Amino acid sequence: MMQANEYAPEMTERLLERLPYSVVIHDEDRIFYVNRAAENLMGMPRDEILKTPLRQFLLPEDVNSAAQKMENAFFALGQGKVARTEERLVRPDGKTIYVEISGTSVEFAGRPAGLIQLRELTSEREQDEFISIASHELKTPLTSLRLQIQILNKVLKDTESASEAQTRKLLHGAEQQIARLGSLVDQLVDVTKLSVGKLELNRQSHNLVSILKQTIARSEFESKHTDCIVTYNGPDELQGTWDAAKVDQIFTNLLNNALRYGAGKPVSISLRTTERETRSYAEVIFADRGIGIPAASHGLIFEKFEKITGAGKAPGLGLGLYIAREIARHHGGDIQVQSRPGEGSKFTLELPISKR
Repeated sequence: MMQANEYAPEMTERLLERLPYSVVIHDEDRIFYVNRAAENLMGMPRDEILKTPLRQFLLPEDVNSAAQKMENAFFALGQGKVARTEERLVRPDGKTIYVEISGTSVEFAGRPAGLIQLRELTSEREQDEFISIASHELKTPLTSLRLQIQILNKVLKDTESASEAQTRKLLHGAEQQIARLGSLVDQLVDVTKLSVGKLELNRQSHNLVSILKQTIARSEFESKHTDCIVTYNGPDELQGTWDAAKVDQIFTNLLNNALRYGAGKPVSISLRTTERETRSYAEVIFADRGIGIPAASHGLIFEKFEKITGAGKAPGLGLGLYIAREIARHHGGDIQVQSRPGEGSKFTLELPISKR
């Protein structure tokens, strides 16, 4: 008859597999065991995880600091204490996740090891980051707007030095900052509505080309500022039933991105219709010749709080493309991207053409 302690390893593994939280057993740089929850969290098959050095799950800029934390953790474990730290891990799909790591020392295969529990903190950290970015983004145009108004007041007080061109320039600058503030507030409202499933569309009959040309006209200042010439190729009219304000929001986001990351080169916008599965679709294509986007980021840029990579510190909340795609999908359409680094980007907006 088998003794109770002979069942212990098998029972322990069964218990670990059933746990709802992620468990990893490792030494300084090698993972020996992960349970099913950890496999799901890390986003790759168990056998691949066991063959991957621990440091490869870290962001490159975090490796040195993580090594120091690991050394401190193993010292604490050696003292019989519970170690706790927080790290950023990278999944195979390129998604960065935040985890709290707490662990204790165990014996594994006759040698000391660390047993750690991973608790995902991504949502909490994204909220913290969002609040920080939102505060900064809202303060920036307010500061600029305040400065524009102060200069305008000073100019107007001295009527001899006030020129019509100078006044117009200052007023236009103030108008731009007000528009930026309005856009930020709209994004905050939209992402809240999307989170609770309450984004509603006001569908009416509209000429899609008119909406698009209004967006292009409104971008004239930004176009000159970035030295990007915007051209349109397509029909003069395409009637359908859309939410004009929301569609304009999509156009504005896609055009602004093309201008921002277009490296001062021409931006082309084209419109065509296609037939697919007995339905007619409008395809609006925004193409630039700018910095481009790595293939690994094509899906990520449509997620909340993600920005186009390779552009340094890009302004904004990282919500524009997420909201744009969700609006398109609420219309029954979608947004696709084709891009390679250094070769520009092509964003294709698909919208079903409905006459009612």
